Amino acid sequence: MQLAPRPHLNIPQWLNILELEQYGAVFQHLQGVEDLLSFSEADIKDLGVKNSAHRARIVSSLVALRTKYDKSKIILSCYVVHLGDSQIPASVA
Repeated sequence: MQLAPRPHLNIPQWLNILELEQYGAVFQHLQGVEDLLSFSEADIKDLGVKNSAHRARIVSSLVALRTKYDKSKIILSCYVVHLGDSQIPASVA
């Protein structure tokens, strides 16, 4: 059985870390931070974050999370090759 991927950080937790909980309603339609990783500052503004300092904090966080997410995907793809149900290190394949 394969489970659906879970967000690594849910929106309310993320907003709490950023001390921007007041934007909970703006992001409530999203399932997790991953849904925001491709958003630009203009996209965040269009969602309803009008304060430029708040947008900057959000975008800065998204850039950091996007970098972390991309690095983890690269590391996984370098080390694991999926063949059917088995996994073997890429260096062996």
